[in-house]
Amino acid sequence: MLHALNQAIAVHNLWKTRLHSAIQGGAIINEASIRVDNVCDLGRWIHSHESMQLRTIPEFVDLEFKHAQFHLAAAAVVRLVSRGETAKALRELDFGEYAKASTDVILAIETFRDKVAEVTKAY
Repeated sequence: MLHALNQAIAVHNLWKTRLHSAIQGGAIINEASIRVDNVCDLGRWIHSHESMQLRTIPEFVDLEFKHAQFHLAAAAVVRLVSRGETAKALRELDFGEYAKASTDVILAIETFRDKVAEVTKAY
């Protein structure tokens, strides 16, 4: 599980690069598909039966919420790009809700990962 959480950090960090590329005229990302938080690997796991026993752990609840917020913020950037509002999209990416949501989800993954490592060590 720790490796998967480290992978989730790397994957979510790559989103800024993908969104920046879209802003610069690269491939447009589908807003509806990025908005949902249960399609990426981390989201599928968060919403799976595998994680049922973890849903009472405060760090997991925080991760679930912040992961959903991240996807909404990423979708908002895509919406700006699709409207041709690239300057706004860049500001959002670097200083807006996306920047905050990205930092928050990474910190939430790290906090949950550390909690899992702590509990695992105790056994």
